[in-house]
Amino acid sequence: MAWPRRMGVRRRAHGAAVLSAEADPADKQARAMTKAFENLPLILYAPPYDPGVGGSLAMHKLCHLLNNLGRRASIYPGFFCREFRRVRSVRQFGGCLLCRWRWLGNNALFYRRHSPATLSAPYSKHIPRRFVAIYPEVVSGNPLGAPIVVRWLLNKPGVLTGEAAFGRTDLLLVYAPHFADSASADVPTLELRCQILKTDTFREPVPAPQRHGSCYILRKGRKRRIVHDLRDSIRVDGMSDQQMAEVFSRVEVCYSYDPYTMLSRYAALCGCLSVVVPQEGVDKQAWRPRAADRYGLAYGLDDAAWARETLPAMKAEMTRIEEHSVEQVERFLAALDDLVACRPDMPDCAAPA
Repeated sequence: MAWPRRMGVRRRAHGAAVLSAEADPADKQARAMTKAFENLPLILYAPPYDPGVGGSLAMHKLCHLLNNLGRRASIYPGFFCREFRRVRSVRQFGGCLLCRWRWLGNNALFYRRHSPATLSAPYSKHIPRRFVAIYPEVVSGNPLGAPIVVRWLLNKPGVLTGEAAFGRTDLLLVYAPHFADSASADVPTLELRCQILKTDTFREPVPAPQRHGSCYILRKGRKRRIVHDLRDSIRVDGMSDQQMAEVFSRVEVCYSYDPYTMLSRYAALCGCLSVVVPQEGVDKQAWRPRAADRYGLAYGLDDAAWARETLPAMKAEMTRIEEHSVEQVERFLAALDDLVACRPDMPDCAAPA
């Protein structure tokens, strides 16, 4: 007779579990909403793939990692004209029109300028009704009209555009912790680094060549005053990876007027002394507070000994970042799912498309 009693206990327990599940519709709705958002496409608002632009490389690499983790991610062509809102003259207006014309040309060719075969970063021609938008820090507002907005700070906010405004519900990602200094203290941030090492292209030549002269990088520092000797100095802006690697492998020093460019590390990988020209009023700690972020780089010529001593550590740190990028993307997706679960104010997004 013990067997029927056990069956009765089982049935009562099962019935209680069913009643408990039915008695909590809020949990059921939350689970359904979270599952729906996990299937939402992620659209990265970015320029076409350009091997010479760090922001483009980072966005396309993030798209690749998202797709490898089972999410639906794609690139949508963005229009980046930083001067359009600050037009004060006919010349500036003409420059903005030229910028727009170039964007239209890039957009027309966008789908022909595919990412390398090693990257899973397809281009999106259409905007779905329900999706998550990922914007770099140079984009203001929400041009795609996305219900969920993620902003990835690839530089300090406002440095390139003069604007640093974030939405209350935006999820902020930072490429480096010090990029969040200008962000609102009320908005939590999450570190996310995606980089393409290119160690097959940028590496120290063997045997070591006889080095002479220098090269320099302007990029985002093109408005700064040139302080090094321009005699026998080569500007590498606009060169292909192979051309830059050839220059880095035969010069003694590479000067960078852009304080936050991956090219400085590529130069160090090729064996030349990589010097970041100090910014006025910005000391070494304020430039990069974390010592690991300064490995292999000299902040001014007086810092040359540090750059040479820490070059092996820089190579190891770059490899570590590459290996841990997947873990950081997984943490970002978990934070995104948590953000979605706390947004019951979007009934339009409560079901998958």
